[in-house]
Amino acid sequence: MPPAAHPAPPPDPIQDEVLANILCQRIGEGTCAQHTVADLHLPDAFLRRVADRVIRASFEERFRIVVARGPAPSPSPEPSRAPTMSAADPASPVQVWTPPPLEPAWASLPESRPPLRAFRAPTDPRAAPAIPFHPPDATAPDAHRRAAALIARDLAPRGVIPTLAAVLPILGLATGDADPRASLSLLGAVGFPVDLLACFAPSGAGSGAGSGDAAATLRHVVAALGRPDPVAALAELGFRFTQSCPGFQVAAETGEHDPDAVRLQLTRGDYFDGPGSGSNLGVVRDLIAALPDSTALILIERRHLPTFLAHARDWPAPRARPRWAVPTELRLSQWAQDNAKPGTALLPGGRALATLSPRFASRSEEAPTFLPGESLTDDLVAPLAVTPSRTHRLAQSPLLFQGGNIIAVRDPASNQRLLLVGEAEIHRNTALGLSAEQVVAAFTIEFGVDRCIVLPAASFHLDYELTLRTVGHGAGARIIAFVNDTAAASHIILGCAIGALERHRLLTRQGAAEARLRLARSDAPGLSQLVAPPVLHPTPSGPIVPEDLAPVFSVGDGDSGVGNIHRFLLALDFLLSTHPELPSLPIDPQFRAYLESFGRREADRAAIRLALQQLGWKVIPIPSTSDDKRATNYLNGLHTARAYLMPSWGGLYRPLDDAATNAFRRALDRSVAVIPINCAESQRRAGGLHCSAQLYPKPASSAGES
Repeated sequence: MPPAAHPAPPPDPIQDEVLANILCQRIGEGTCAQHTVADLHLPDAFLRRVADRVIRASFEERFRIVVARGPAPSPSPEPSRAPTMSAADPASPVQVWTPPPLEPAWASLPESRPPLRAFRAPTDPRAAPAIPFHPPDATAPDAHRRAAALIARDLAPRGVIPTLAAVLPILGLATGDADPRASLSLLGAVGFPVDLLACFAPSGAGSGAGSGDAAATLRHVVAALGRPDPVAALAELGFRFTQSCPGFQVAAETGEHDPDAVRLQLTRGDYFDGPGSGSNLGVVRDLIAALPDSTALILIERRHLPTFLAHARDWPAPRARPRWAVPTELRLSQWAQDNAKPGTALLPGGRALATLSPRFASRSEEAPTFLPGESLTDDLVAPLAVTPSRTHRLAQSPLLFQGGNIIAVRDPASNQRLLLVGEAEIHRNTALGLSAEQVVAAFTIEFGVDRCIVLPAASFHLDYELTLRTVGHGAGARIIAFVNDTAAASHIILGCAIGALERHRLLTRQGAAEARLRLARSDAPGLSQLVAPPVLHPTPSGPIVPEDLAPVFSVGDGDSGVGNIHRFLLALDFLLSTHPELPSLPIDPQFRAYLESFGRREADRAAIRLALQQLGWKVIPIPSTSDDKRATNYLNGLHTARAYLMPSWGGLYRPLDDAATNAFRRALDRSVAVIPINCAESQRRAGGLHCSAQLYPKPASSAGES
């Protein structure tokens, strides 16, 4: 179902300007230099949500910054400890699995937006991409360059089959004389997604047609072009998506089972800003400790491996399941959640662990940026087979998706397997020439679910907007949906900040009491007059925060005063955005556009809550925010059968941790522990626990669900 519609907001010239800038962004260079985001034919409502995120980020980066008074200190070298053991030391708590080297042409692919819409990353590390990354250059035949330009411009608005019908004559392939294999190779080289042709077959055709037979579909289109009414002949082709991994069922993320394995990624080998800051290594360490009965697979860039092994030697020995470090030559992010989805597949010997990867790993919303290091290969995930099941299947989908924007659930009330999908995942694939209805149908089949629920992009990913939990047993089992309550979180953050300003005598006792009174009344303008001047200092280019105020907002090592200031200012701005007299306040247009973007996001959140309630689920607000790198988010956690692993912040905002913990505990069974795991530094990089990990279900359990 599509995202809920909202009344059209009044025109916002700043949002319009940002939207125009997004549409003008180029994709690719050379012959595709005129290929822009506008050619992806993305819906206006979705792009305006993206524009609002740009508006907020731009304002914060200009007017909500912490600045050093003197020259910036030179960066200190990355701390390291030389390991005292070899990578193959059997006494190490972490063993090393070394994959073969990547094929040079694969490893040299750039981290950028693929100029060819057809590009698909290989999963064999010894193979070059079957479809080129780069478009035809100036030395290519003119017909090839014209075909590439037409595909870039027309694929999204016209669709797969009409675009193919237009391209074939340009390439001289509109007759039945050409070899289908050679034709498909040429079409891929000019950017046509030939793998999607296998999803189309004539109505009434047998199961073989349209089930992996791109050549048969191509022959049908060529024949249709020679008929008196080619449009009617092309209309005979219906959409028939076939599952890439037969019997695949995506893992439900509602705490029904304990995980069999966990997959993680490291961007460096040591702790950023100390072991208590909640950085990448600390999150990996704490998640492994919380999941002692799961196989751990940790991907890491090879140059960081020795430092990581030195730190990991202090970890407790594993109970029974191995921990594997898998080095790679390519750069990795922390966000293992986004480059695949785990589940189980039906193999001849029964169900086994399975990983479904996208067409290529990517980031960003409006136009996906290819991430070479994130695109999984068979050898990178091979240790997942070293489990009692002894089997793992990596399958690649022709669809584009980012895992944090997809959440699976088995609804005990209907016994249906549902897939909650952020709307960006639909639009990534309509850009490949599929209709929205075809994308929804494809996701339903590909992920092995009964139904897809499409939700608006209130945040970059759904896992920053909600988390789901199955509570109860048998006939009494039901789903609880936890969602953000930004207002409650902002009040707690502001209360903590008022206390810090009072302790450091930047507010008098009387001033702090007055500030608390205004906060209780949600009097944002009055509160700002009291608490903003000690922190935000005016300059000719706009307000800044002197860096020497950072210790005021920190209560110890690992507690980032700068990060806490950012969240204090964000909470203050959010409170002001809810003020009933906002339209009449005499404020700068940029500030107004920034504040009004919060209101539009809250409307999208209301639509999400309504959609969840219409599914019959109980919706419970959690004091939590989802503002990218300035979030304090408690929903981006992980569910096991006996616990909710909750991202926590600590330090100055520990009262917010406590409020979120208590809200979860009130809603969950007493048998479910709420375990806070510090990921403050990770949240300052726009992620959390769910972003950092993939949990694989036990195959036997998944077989029982099917």
